Amino acid sequence: MLIGNADAHGKNFSLLYRAGERRLAPFYDMICTLAWPELSTTPAMKIGKSDSIENITPVHWQKMTQETRLSWPMLRERMEELGHKTLNALAEPGVRSAADDNAIFERVAGIIRDRALSVLQGLRSTDGL
Repeated sequence: MLIGNADAHGKNFSLLYRAGERRLAPFYDMICTLAWPELSTTPAMKIGKSDSIENITPVHWQKMTQETRLSWPMLRERMEELGHKTLNALAEPGVRSAADDNAIFERVAGIIRDRALSVLQGLRSTDGL
């Protein structure tokens, strides 16, 4: 959701093998589907019964925590942490230099930056909850 991916990536996972140990890969098959307007914005895995990844608000996340019996303060803290990490990663020089096409990078990075800032702003509005 944070990077604008409406695909069902909760079902995707990959393992990393190193020195005889196995662990889950932190990311797998990640893409900003919002960069392609012809793709659906309907989340494959709904959050608080949202009908579009573009309309998910903290209220949807709070509803999801109630439905799943997760802790809203824990989820809120994690979302805030990921929002900041996302913004910081976009500012890393290596991220830009890894892109083959600067125009596409700017388009995708702009979508992701706007989404991360929107999430952080929405979370600030829930401080009193």
